Amino acid sequence: MTDIADPKEFAPKAETEAPADWRHPADHPLRGFVLDNRASLGTLAVFIIMMAIFLVANPVVFTTWNLYSSVLTTLPVALFCVVPLVFVVTAGERMGSAVAISERELLTNCHVVKDVTRVTLARDKAKQSAEVISVNDKADRCILRAEKKLEKWVTIRPYDDIKVGEPALTVGTPQGLELTVADGLVSSKRSHEGRRLIQTTAPISQGSSGGGLFDAQGHLLGITTFHLKVGQNLNFAIAAEDFAK
Repeated sequence: MTDIADPKEFAPKAETEAPADWRHPADHPLRGFVLDNRASLGTLAVFIIMMAIFLVANPVVFTTWNLYSSVLTTLPVALFCVVPLVFVVTAGERMGSAVAISERELLTNCHVVKDVTRVTLARDKAKQSAEVISVNDKADRCILRAEKKLEKWVTIRPYDDIKVGEPALTVGTPQGLELTVADGLVSSKRSHEGRRLIQTTAPISQGSSGGGLFDAQGHLLGITTFHLKVGQNLNFAIAAEDFAK
């Protein structure tokens, strides 16, 4: 007859005790929050899904969102690039701005230089002389040639490539305030008395003449020239491409 084994060997073994800091998932506080707010969270999820569908399905909204999200990342870079390209121009008692387009040449308005043949360029307290080498009074387009080589200059963007609604920024010297920056949009493209103009909401005022209107990549769109006192945000720049005519 076989001996009976110790009954303790067949007794069920006790479960391993859980760590003191262990907690069942059902007791997690986040679970309670979700349960208590499941209706609100469900509504939020539906709203997010509907907004995503709306943005994708609506080309205008989707394009605008892409445009401005791009600007948020590129505008600071453009600003860093274009500010060193704009100079303060002093022509007798008149003051304006000019934009460098090559190692010696700068664009400005003829009403800034008037009838003088030489002007003073200034930036970061450094000054040099420049000669007026091209004058088109009727179109208000003048070109300067710097006495010394310029370190940087801007790329001119073709007029036909400029898109209405795209972001733009101005850099100039309004009221003698050196290198003032403002932003806005290209609101229209117009022609007046043989001049191709870019209308913008980026603010300009007296002293901004000869300054630059730039796109979000830092390319030169035009030379800020005038604004209409009647109405709001009616500011105009002469197409930079036309200065070569």
